Amino acid sequence: MLQQALVQKVAGSAGNGGDGPFDVDRAQAELLAGDEYAALASDTGGDGSRRAADWRQSRQYYEESLTEYRKVSGTWFQAASNVNDAAAKIRRCDAALAGST
Repeated sequence: MLQQALVQKVAGSAGNGGDGPFDVDRAQAELLAGDEYAALASDTGGDGSRRAADWRQSRQYYEESLTEYRKVSGTWFQAASNVNDAAAKIRRCDAALAGST
């Protein structure tokens, strides 16, 4: 259900390529989707392969968010902070996937 909602959000804004507000909306939706998958991956009750898949999905959404935030970072003040936030979350996913957390 989470993926379906995000697909609809991204599809709805895809035709507006390069439009700052839509890029910000897309970046925020992807960041939140990454957070949701990170929360699922952090659930210690799940099996290891499912948790790893959730970490990979989370990382993918964070990467997409980072790309979108970078597009608007020159024109939107908050984007610079969000770039750092997305990058930190990617590092967290990488650490989890490497078995560090």
